[in-house]
Amino acid sequence: MRVGVIGAGSAGSRHAKIFSFLGEVSTYDVIPDKAQQKDQRSLMEWADAIVIATPPSTHMSILEECIDRRLPVLVEKPLATDSKGLATLLRQAALKKVPVMVGYQWRHAASLQGFKAMVLRIEGRYWVSGMYSQGLKFRPTPSWLHDPEEGGCLLENSHLIDMLVFLFGRFAVIHATIRDAIVLMEIAWTSDCHGQIEMDHLYPGTIGEIVVVGNKSATKWNRLQETDLGRLYGIQAAHFIDVIEHPQITPKVTGWDGLAVLEIAEEARRCSR
Repeated sequence: MRVGVIGAGSAGSRHAKIFSFLGEVSTYDVIPDKAQQKDQRSLMEWADAIVIATPPSTHMSILEECIDRRLPVLVEKPLATDSKGLATLLRQAALKKVPVMVGYQWRHAASLQGFKAMVLRIEGRYWVSGMYSQGLKFRPTPSWLHDPEEGGCLLENSHLIDMLVFLFGRFAVIHATIRDAIVLMEIAWTSDCHGQIEMDHLYPGTIGEIVVVGNKSATKWNRLQETDLGRLYGIQAAHFIDVIEHPQITPKVTGWDGLAVLEIAEEARRCSR
């Protein structure tokens, strides 16, 4: 399997390293001063599959070219910066039988899958509290990370949105407060099931936590239960190749899941105005 990785930053370098254990890898970056192994056209002509790990605003155009070339694609989260045109593009991918997956790798975590099994046993109404931070306050970060045009804190920490959809299903945003580095949301699934989530670039450490409180029981998931995050990327990479080689396998995270995250993020922005 020949995998082309577009993007040579932190995420792209991680993907290139992991896929090198599973097949041949070549890279290209959209930033001209970074070292190139191939240009984008020759990379796509060479590759059997593509990983997109560039700034979010560039995802849509690269994804469209991959689908045109019938190249299976794994897109680093978020899938794009907004939902415009994505449903049409994903339908085209389905017609061409092109797998489109999104890098919400927490769905591959055994701890989160076990937590989902516990959540399903909670009866009646429940309250959900979630917090997620990449611990970026004291790290050098790319300038686009805080750029609203690139999604800002809301999409950088959108793992939390995807995990909640994975655990409980699609939810509505009741109210949202969005600032440069902090996002607060009041959310609801039904009249009996509500929650509140926080995404925070100012938090000094890395945190990922979901608490569920029911009428008779409570349970909690913490990302620290997964001590080897590199392993999740490895599982994700192997799953991507399995989906390509065995079309009967259903992807754990599809382009439609990525679109759902963007639609929820857009709802949050509307509620915040």
